[in-house]
Amino acid sequence: MNTDNTTWQPIETAPVRPFNEAEWFMAHSNPLLLWNGHYHQIGSYHYTRKGKGVWQAEGRTAHPTHWMPLPLAPNKQ
Repeated sequence: MNTDNTTWQPIETAPVRPFNEAEWFMAHSNPLLLWNGHYHQIGSYHYTRKGKGVWQAEGRTAHPTHWMPLPLAPNKQ
């Protein structure tokens, strides 16, 4: 996997944790910057109770094609 934080990577390479039946309702990835070919969003990967995975951004299903880690917050001066 490309660890360069400045390039978009295919969504298939995004770091997603496997389905966990006891925690199905929790996000299974850290928040990521997602790109769907038209605009970017901040989102994460979620599972349904039965284990179907979906990307979500702003409380809605997202259909990203690429991802990038979020940048670090600026240092407090």
